Amino acid sequence: MEDQVVDIITEPMDRNKPIGARIDRLQEIRVEKARLNSQIKQLNEVYSNIEKGVLEEMEHLEIDKASGATASVTYKIETYAGVEDIEAFLKWVMSNGSFEFVQKRVNSAPVKAMYEIENELPDGIGVHTEPKLNIRKKTKVEFA
Repeated sequence: MEDQVVDIITEPMDRNKPIGARIDRLQEIRVEKARLNSQIKQLNEVYSNIEKGVLEEMEHLEIDKASGATASVTYKIETYAGVEDIEAFLKWVMSNGSFEFVQKRVNSAPVKAMYEIENELPDGIGVHTEPKLNIRKKTKVEFA
């Protein structure tokens, strides 16, 4: 099965092939990606369960380092921040000039909706477009 994945990846795409053949190739790759993503999801679940068990055991043993034959781990506590009150947070950022606390990301859905309705963007926002193919698997149609 692994050889098939390598074949799909390494097989060059001949731009001289008919467009239909190239579309079929897209579908073939799409199916393989879905199969691999399913396996990755299963592996992530197994990984998380094992990781949780190791963390619990390390906490119980009150150790911060452990190792096996092929790998070692260290236990540490990570801290993550989340905005609980956006208005208070933005007011604090503005009054303190602490813009390093904010990432430059925009929620595209409301920007797109505003642009479609009002044909304008919020101040300071730019947009760009990219062409994209949407591919769907054909269903076989049987006639009675």
